[in-house]
Amino acid sequence: MFNIQQKFFGLDISDFSIKIVQLKKTKEKFDISACDQIDLKPGIIDNGVIKDEEKVKEKIKKLINNCRFGKITSDNVVACLPETKTFIKLIEIENSNEKDIDSHDSLNSIIIKEAEKHIPLPIQESYIDWQIIEKDKDALTVLIGAAYKKITEQYAKILADLNLTILALEIEEVAIARAILPEERMPNPEKNQGTKVILDIGASRSSFTAYDTNTILFTISLPISGKKMTESIAKSLNISYDEAEKKKIKCNLNSKSKRNIKARSVIIKILSEFANYVKKAIIFHNNHFYDHDPINQILLTGGMSNMPGIASLLAEKLNNQVDIANSLNSINKTEKIIDNYSKNYDQSASFTTAIGLALRNYIIEE
Repeated sequence: MFNIQQKFFGLDISDFSIKIVQLKKTKEKFDISACDQIDLKPGIIDNGVIKDEEKVKEKIKKLINNCRFGKITSDNVVACLPETKTFIKLIEIENSNEKDIDSHDSLNSIIIKEAEKHIPLPIQESYIDWQIIEKDKDALTVLIGAAYKKITEQYAKILADLNLTILALEIEEVAIARAILPEERMPNPEKNQGTKVILDIGASRSSFTAYDTNTILFTISLPISGKKMTESIAKSLNISYDEAEKKKIKCNLNSKSKRNIKARSVIIKILSEFANYVKKAIIFHNNHFYDHDPINQILLTGGMSNMPGIASLLAEKLNNQVDIANSLNSINKTEKIIDNYSKNYDQSASFTTAIGLALRNYIIEE
């Protein structure tokens, strides 16, 4: 276990931005002692692959040394690996040979062999990690995670080049769940709360994560993003990308006004397409995780999640409860910390991953 007195910060590296958060433990919750973000030009990172390593190192160094809110006071980092280059799923393994199950080396071989049936990444090119969630006389329930070796090693090298001590490189969805789900931070959460779905709608990609009884069940990447919305608006209205971005930011899906109606129509069409992808993921859940509770809540997070009217629109399309996730529910004095980055969006949603990373070692220690 890590010493909870050891200071560290969370670092969220994505295609279009890098975000940093350092927390301080209080009696019941946490204070944000430092946070900031810096934008990246397109092409510096492409689909999780860092194309310009020197530029990324320069930006991270700037965030650490010139943090606009508070001060980063540690060289210890918990960072995330890109969602598109990782995989996580809950699997069940028959307990056919108890001797093999009791031996760690044998168990590792059994799990890796079983993981090959589920993981869409080449096993030889991936790092595999696993955690036993439940064990009985008949079967093991195991959460498996995988990440491309090349990506993992690239991110590790960049952080090491900056003389940072890596405490963990984490799958992004794990950090997101930790930030927004109170039960993820409870030592003994109540069961039968129902399966929750987390929809993370980001600038460059989106994901679907199913979560039940203190564990992720599976994740799926979805081909919808804030960038795609902007590009579609630009093409449909025959305007520049920058003009389309402004129209997207001003868009209110609840509005009945004719103002900005064309951009609004484009976004509604894309979100309808998005809802169809989500429906397919829900069907997958129902078919493959039928022994878990039904989905009873959908939570939205990510930079696009606070577009006015998005929750009610998706609730209508999905015929399910859809709420905006609160990534600050473990944080004290939130209103003065992560705000004023935009007039139209609550930017705390953009910091969800960074907050989850900054919580990691505190939660593990507890």
